[in-house]
Amino acid sequence: MKLEKKIENTLNMYPAFVDPALEKNVVKIIKKEKIGRYYDTEGSRIFNHKFKCVDKSENPDHKKQYRYEVTFDVEPFNISRDSLIPYDEDDRKRFQGWSAEIVVEVDENVDDKNAPVNCVITEVDGGGTNITLPKAVTSVEQHIRLAERELQGVNLSETDLKTAVRFLTFKYRTQKLAKKVPESQKTYNNLLISCDDPEAAKRMADKLFTLMGIAERDVCHVTEARMFDLYKDRRTNFTQYVERFQAIHIYDCKERPYMDADAGTSSSVDRTKAEAEAYVSTWKTLEEYIKKHPTVTVIVSMPGHILKNTFSVNTFISKGLFAETVSVPAITTEEMLEYCLKEFRESSFALSDDFEDAFKDYFLAAYKGSDIKGMEFAKEAVNKVYSMYFSSKRRSRILNSDNVPAYSEGFMSAEDVLAELGRMAGLKNVKKTFQSIYKKYVADPENAAKESHHMMFYGNPGTGKTTVARLAAELLYQAGVIKTHKCVEAAVGDLVSLWKNGTPQKVRTKVQEAMDGVLFIDEAYGLAGENNDSYQQALNELIQAMVTYQDRIVVIMAGYEDKMEDLLKANSGLSSRIAYKIHFDDFSIEELTEIFHQKCNEIGFGLDEEAGPVLEACLTARRLDEFFGNGRDVANLVRDLQGNWSEEYYELICNDADSEVNLPRVFRAKHFENLMPPKQIPTIDSMVGMKTIKEQLGKFRDQVKYLHFIKEIGKAKMPDSYMHMIFMGNPGTGKTTVAKMIADDLYSLGVLKTNRLVVAERKDIVSKYKGETSERISELIKKAVGGVLFIDEAYALVDAGEEGREAIEVLITAMVEHREDTIFIFAGYPKEMTGFLNLNPGIPSRVGYTFVFEDYATDELMQIFKNQMGDAGLEVAEDALPKVSDIMEYFREMPGFGNGRFVERVVSHIIAQRAKREYTKKDYNKIEACDIPEIGEMIETNPMGLKLLDPKKITEEDRLRTAYHEIGHAIAMYELAPSMVMEKVSVRNRAFSLGMVSFKRDFRNRTEDDLKNEITILLAGRSAERVFCGTCDEGCVSDFDHAKTIANDMIDKYGMCEIGQTKYTDILKEGDKEATRLIQRYQRVIESLAKELVSGKEFTGEEFKSAVEKYLQEKCA
Repeated sequence: MKLEKKIENTLNMYPAFVDPALEKNVVKIIKKEKIGRYYDTEGSRIFNHKFKCVDKSENPDHKKQYRYEVTFDVEPFNISRDSLIPYDEDDRKRFQGWSAEIVVEVDENVDDKNAPVNCVITEVDGGGTNITLPKAVTSVEQHIRLAERELQGVNLSETDLKTAVRFLTFKYRTQKLAKKVPESQKTYNNLLISCDDPEAAKRMADKLFTLMGIAERDVCHVTEARMFDLYKDRRTNFTQYVERFQAIHIYDCKERPYMDADAGTSSSVDRTKAEAEAYVSTWKTLEEYIKKHPTVTVIVSMPGHILKNTFSVNTFISKGLFAETVSVPAITTEEMLEYCLKEFRESSFALSDDFEDAFKDYFLAAYKGSDIKGMEFAKEAVNKVYSMYFSSKRRSRILNSDNVPAYSEGFMSAEDVLAELGRMAGLKNVKKTFQSIYKKYVADPENAAKESHHMMFYGNPGTGKTTVARLAAELLYQAGVIKTHKCVEAAVGDLVSLWKNGTPQKVRTKVQEAMDGVLFIDEAYGLAGENNDSYQQALNELIQAMVTYQDRIVVIMAGYEDKMEDLLKANSGLSSRIAYKIHFDDFSIEELTEIFHQKCNEIGFGLDEEAGPVLEACLTARRLDEFFGNGRDVANLVRDLQGNWSEEYYELICNDADSEVNLPRVFRAKHFENLMPPKQIPTIDSMVGMKTIKEQLGKFRDQVKYLHFIKEIGKAKMPDSYMHMIFMGNPGTGKTTVAKMIADDLYSLGVLKTNRLVVAERKDIVSKYKGETSERISELIKKAVGGVLFIDEAYALVDAGEEGREAIEVLITAMVEHREDTIFIFAGYPKEMTGFLNLNPGIPSRVGYTFVFEDYATDELMQIFKNQMGDAGLEVAEDALPKVSDIMEYFREMPGFGNGRFVERVVSHIIAQRAKREYTKKDYNKIEACDIPEIGEMIETNPMGLKLLDPKKITEEDRLRTAYHEIGHAIAMYELAPSMVMEKVSVRNRAFSLGMVSFKRDFRNRTEDDLKNEITILLAGRSAERVFCGTCDEGCVSDFDHAKTIANDMIDKYGMCEIGQTKYTDILKEGDKEATRLIQRYQRVIESLAKELVSGKEFTGEEFKSAVEKYLQEKCA
C-alpha cells in the first residue's frame, strides 16, 4: 500500500486528532458569517469525514509532504445551554459539505510496507496547528500493536496492559466488522477503571477513547453526582443528555448511599432513603441505556475501595456490562509538577530564570503536607501562582519567584513529635514504644513499611490517649507509614447504625474519611457489647478494612484495659491485627503536679510556695476517687481555681472601684478551700480498735514499699513473694473497708496500676448451673486485674462441689499469673475459712498474709457509735450513752451480731425514735435518753428472728443463779488451768447469757489432764447451780455440749484413756465429780462473790484471784 493511502486510512480511522482544529475554525466562520440563527454557537460537532490526497511533494529537509482535502458535515452546539441547537430545514444544506485542507509531512525513511508512520498536521484550513497523529495502520493487528505501544507509557501492570488491549481489540473488531457481521453492533463490552486519582483515571479514559478513534467532542465526561442530578432533572434526563455521544466516561464515584435511620429527624431519614433509591435507579437507567445502545463505549472510573466495597457487590448492576477492569496508578508527583510547568511555559507569560526552581521547591514541600492530592492539588498550585501575580501591582508579563506562594510546614517533624511526647508528664512506656517505631523506620524503612501499625491503647480516662493518637498521626506521617497527618476521631456511635443494613456503610464512610491517615476510636470496647448484630457487623467490617488497607490507614482503638480485653475476645481475628498494645498508666502525684504546673503556665498563672502541700493533699484525695480523671481532673482543678481567683478579683473591684486592682495571677492556699473532698478519706489509723491489724498492716506496707523500691531501681532480683491475703472475722469488723484502704495505699505507692476494688459475695460466685461458677470467677478476675479482688464468704466454693473445685483452680492460676499486679483477698468467718483453705493446698501456699479481725468490744462499739452520730451532726446527751452501751453489751453475743453494721442499725432506730418528738431548727439534732430504744424493742426487730432474753423479765433469782454459775467456772479455772488467763467475770444483761467469764489461752499442745480439766471447768457452772439451787436450767446446754465434744475427741480423735474400755460418759462423770468437789470446797467464797456480782460488781482476773486467795488465807487462819 502506498504511503499516501496509509495516511489517508489513518486520518479516516482517527478523525479525533483533526477535529479540534476543524471545530475551532468552523465556529469562527459560523459566528463571523452569522449563518442562520447560530451566531451564538460556542461549539460544533464534526462528522461524516472523508479524506482524499490531492497533492504530494518533497521539501528541502527531505520530508515528503502530502496535501489532503477533507469534507465533513457540521452540527452546531451551544455549550452554555448544554444542548444541541435544532436544525432549521432551510439552513440544513449550509452545514453540509464543508471542506478543508490538511498538509502532512512524513519522514521519507519510514516508507516501509509494515512500518507505522508518524504524521504531523502543519496546516488546517490555513491555520498553524501542530497535531501528532498515531501510527498509520491498516489492520486490526496493527491497531493492537499500536495500542499496546501507546499504553506502555501509562505504567500499567502486565495484567492490566493485557486487559486494556483486550478491551480495545473488541472495539476494533466490532468497528471493522460493523457492515459484515450485524451481531458486532449488538454486543456490548465496557470497562471499569480502578484508580484513586480521578485525574489519572480521566487521562486513561481519554487515552483509550483516542486509540478507538473517538473525537473529544463525542465523549461525555460526567461525574457520578452529575449523573444522579440528571436522573432527577425533569427537563433533561440522563438519557437525553448522553444520547448524542459515542462514548461516556463516568468518574468520581462515591460509596453507595444507604438509608440512615440515625439521621435524626424523619425528614433527614426520608432524604437519605431517597438518595439510596436514586442511586439504584440511576445505575439501572445506565444499564438500560447500554443495552439499547451497545455501540456506545462506556468507561466507569472509581477508587479501588469503592470498586471493591460498593460497585462490585451491587446486585442491581449486571456484571456482564463491565467485563473488563483495569487498575491505573495515580499520577506521580513528577508528572504533576511537569503538568504545572507546562501550563506556565505555554501560557502568555514569560518565566524568569529563578521561577521554575522556586515553584518546584514550593510544590514538593506543599504537596507533602497537603490533604489534597493528585491533579486537584496541581491545578490549585497553578491557580495560586496566577492569583499572586494578579494580586500584585506588577505590570510586566513575567512570572518570577515572587509569584510563588510562601510555604511553611503546618505539620510537625519527627523530632518535634518525639520532643512533644517527651514534654508530656509520665507515659514512660508510651514514649518508649513510639521512639522504637520511629527508629525502626530510620534503620530499615523498606521492611518497616511492610508491617501493620494498628494499635490498641489501654488506660483510664485522662491519661493522654487522644493527645498521643494525634501525635502518632504526625509521627507515622513523617515516617512514611501514612500519606497524610490527619487523625479522624470516632466514637462507637459513628460506626453503628440503628438500621439493620446501615452499619457496614457507616464503617466504610468513616474508614474512607480517615484513608491515608489515622482512625482513632475512643471507648472502642463498645463494639463488643449489647449482644447486637450491628456491633458485630461494625467490628467485622472494621477488621476487614484493617486488613485490606493496611498500607493506607492506621486504626487506633482505645479504652479501659479490662473492657478492651473483652473486645479482643469478641472477635478472635482482632488481636492478631493489632501490632502495638500500649498501656497508659495512671499519673502519680508527682506527674499530676507537673501537669498542674503545665496547665497553669498555659493560662499565665503560678502557684504560691505555701500552697504546695495543699495542692499535694488535694491531688492525693482526688486521685483516690472512684471516677478520677487523671489529666482531665487536673484541668478541671485549674479551671475551678481560676474561678475562685476571679471571685476574689471581682470582690476587690466592687470594694474599691476607684482604685486600680493589682491581684497577682497566683493560686494561694485559700483558693483550694472549697475544692478539697467533702470529708477526710479514712485511714487504718483513724479506725476504731484493730490494734493487731494496724500493726500487721504497718509491717506489710513497709515490706511492700521496700520490695517495690528495689524493683524500680533494678538493683536486685528479690525472691518471689505473694501479696494475696486471708481476712478472718465476723461481719461488720471492717474487712471490706480495710481492703479498700489497702487498694488505695498500694496504688499510691505505685505497686498497683489502679485502686479499683472488686467486691464479690456468695451470690456473685456460686451458680446452680454447670460451668457457670468458674465462668463467674473468671469474669471477676478480669475486672479486678491491676487492683484488688475481694471475695467475701469465699468458703461458699466449698459447698459448690465439683463446680467449686474448678473455680478454685481458676483462682489459683490467676493468683500466680497476676502475682505482681493484682491482690486477691479471701474473707469470711474464721471456722469456715479454715475449711476453705483445706479444700486445696494451692491457696494457702499462695497467700502471703493472714489477718484476723476480732469482734469489737463494747467500748469500741460505743466509739463507733459516737463517730457515726457526729458525722450525722447529731448531739447525744450524756445520760443517753449508758442506755446505748447496754444495747451494745446485750447484743454482742447474738449470732450474726454485725459489729459495725449493728451500730448503724442502732443509729437508724434512734433517728426513727427522735422523729416522733417535736423539733425545731435549734434542737432537731439533740438526742435525749428517751430517744434510745429499749432492748425489748430491739429484740422484737432482730433480723435473725432469734429467741432472746428480755432484760425486763429477768428476776433476781435468775441473776443469782447466773452468778453462782459464772463463779463456778471461774473457781475451776483458778484451781485447774493456770494457762487460761482470766480477764473478767461479770453478770450483765446479754442476748443469750446473763453472765460471762472472759479469758485468753496460751496455745500449746494439750495433754490428757489438760483436756480433763477443761471438761471439769465447763461442768463447774452446772455443778454450782446444783449445789446452791438444787437444780440446773437449760442455760447449761452449751457447756455440756462442749464438754461432750472434748470427751468424744479424746477417745475417737486423740486416742487418750483406755482404748476400747473408757467411754465418753466415764470422762464426763469424772469431770462432774471433780467439779462438785471444787464447788463444795469453795462454797463460802462462791456465796460471797456471787452476791457482789448480783449487786453490779465486775471482777477483773486479778481482782478475782485476790478475793479467792484472801478467803483461803482467812480459812487457814
